[in-house]
Amino acid sequence: MRINLDVLSSVKEQAETQINRRFSRPADNAVEYSAKREAARDYLRLGIEAPELAAEAELMGVSVENLARAILAKTDVALQRGLERRRAVLAVRNAKSKAEIDAVLATLGPEMPI
Repeated sequence: MRINLDVLSSVKEQAETQINRRFSRPADNAVEYSAKREAARDYLRLGIEAPELAAEAELMGVSVENLARAILAKTDVALQRGLERRRAVLAVRNAKSKAEIDAVLATLGPEMPI
């Protein structure tokens, strides 16, 4: 089955939109959490305590050190998600058929609500 290139371009654009929607979550926004990550990094590397980290740790019933480690671990998760998103987008852009695009989208699992 041959697909018109204009149709395939449209399918690729729709797939890319789906991928970006699946991977974009407010919690993944690096700008939103940059100060928190910086405070966690400063605490672990330099021992500089941040009142906001101490307050959050107390609310969660964990040590400031464990909270700081968890914050920095989330950064690694966000970076991994970004890499997965880029791989999926490139696979869609290089796809030669709708079936290839569908296969890429299937690897991402069901779409999650934002």
